[in-house]
Amino acid sequence: MKLVFWLAVAVLFFYGAYSAMMAGWSYFQINDVVEQAAREKQGGKQDERVRQVREDIVKGAARSGLVIDEQAVDVQPSDRGLAVKVRWTYPVIVYNNETILSIPLSVDRAFAR
Repeated sequence: MKLVFWLAVAVLFFYGAYSAMMAGWSYFQINDVVEQAAREKQGGKQDERVRQVREDIVKGAARSGLVIDEQAVDVQPSDRGLAVKVRWTYPVIVYNNETILSIPLSVDRAFAR
């Protein structure tokens, strides 16, 4: 009985560590996508730049294998350039295509012109 208990504890520990690493990987992927999208769109009209950066973030996340809702991407013009906020969750436990437990993540960056 002790062996079964400790095996279950070990499995939970390693699954938790795996989930934390994958959530970290998704954070760094989205951070790279945000930085690339904002750096590529340096010139042009502010409204067009905001729309294009938002679209590039959503498309870049999809290319990385992460699905992010467009409403979770907030791109605002600021005095010095752009302010970008992206919020998403990394699912840890999914049952019947419904997320039971997820890790909330966000990237909040500002980019100069």
